[in-house]
Amino acid sequence: RLTATQLTTNELSNKFQYITNIIHLMMEIWKDIKGYEGLYQVSNLGRVKSLNYNHTGKERLLSAGKHKDGYPQVNLYKGGKVKMCLVHHLVARAFIPNPYGLTEVNHKDEVKTNNVETNLEWCDHKYNINYGTRNERISKPVYQYTKDGSLVRSYPSLREAERRTGYNKGNIVKCCNGKYKQAYGYLWSYEPINKAYNLF
Repeated sequence: RLTATQLTTNELSNKFQYITNIIHLMMEIWKDIKGYEGLYQVSNLGRVKSLNYNHTGKERLLSAGKHKDGYPQVNLYKGGKVKMCLVHHLVARAFIPNPYGLTEVNHKDEVKTNNVETNLEWCDHKYNINYGTRNERISKPVYQYTKDGSLVRSYPSLREAERRTGYNKGNIVKCCNGKYKQAYGYLWSYEPINKAYNLF
């Protein structure tokens, strides 16, 4: 049996995450989705399940797809019709009071896939688009380089980099923030590469 001092940081982090996930699952609460009572439920952890999957009478968790803006989405079926629903909206409607009739749901940690109830809040459009680091992220210039550090092109913003290249800006951001070494075969940076990378 290893002691805490014998475990690496990653091992400790993985064990902590595993324990956290177990605790969360033990505390998971399910509620009917409005308009789909008896058919589908959503949990406070951001999971969605069918209560009668393929008319078998069995429950089954739904696999979420991804909306064009990067948000997890599921398809709900009723009366021969299908409706695409954003998971974070389903969670908010089921678990978060909305006394002022706000229409948008914000992710507090700015991670679109983290749809745990405590990470969500109702808000208006102005609050949503100005929240956190969003404006800073989309307005920063972005530099695209080959693997050997040759400049390919610079872009005035992430949005423009995505529009011109067709590459997902989420992966470009991860590269710029150091989470990925490269994306789509290129190096990406918020700063000129000789300042951001130790290549020269």
